[in-house]
Amino acid sequence: MKNLMLIVLVLFITIDTVHPCRCTSELSPVCSTRGKTFRNSCYLFCAGGHTLACRRKCPC
Repeated sequence: MKNLMLIVLVLFITIDTVHPCRCTSELSPVCSTRGKTFRNSCYLFCAGGHTLACRRKCPC
């Protein structure tokens, strides 16, 4: 039973750390409200904790 719990825990941690986003390499710069430029809006939203400020390189 302990082995099963350990396996479930390891799987949970592994699945939780896999990044679910698959962004294209399209270059369409966007700027976040934190002042960081991302390659495109997909990268911005996948980074988490960022909000779109404008659709060009920072600063806006």
